[in-house]
Amino acid sequence: MNLVITAVASMGILAFFFALMLSLAHRRLKVEEDPRVEKISDILPGVNCGACGFASCHALAEAIVAGDAEVNSCVVGGNEVSKAISEI
Repeated sequence: MNLVITAVASMGILAFFFALMLSLAHRRLKVEEDPRVEKISDILPGVNCGACGFASCHALAEAIVAGDAEVNSCVVGGNEVSKAISEI
């Protein structure tokens, strides 16, 4: 019985330690993203069809913010999507 308690306690201590380290690493290594990327990504249809030449709608949103793609690159979204993106 004593061996089981020791094993459970040591695993609990290890779990707490690794959770603490992951939490600290997340705070220290967090990458800030331009809020416009999230807004544009929400406007895009989200079908990830690749018709724009990018792998996903999120990748297209990043390219638009970086200036590597035009606001009317989304073929599926049409004019209404490009107008909404141009307002951002």
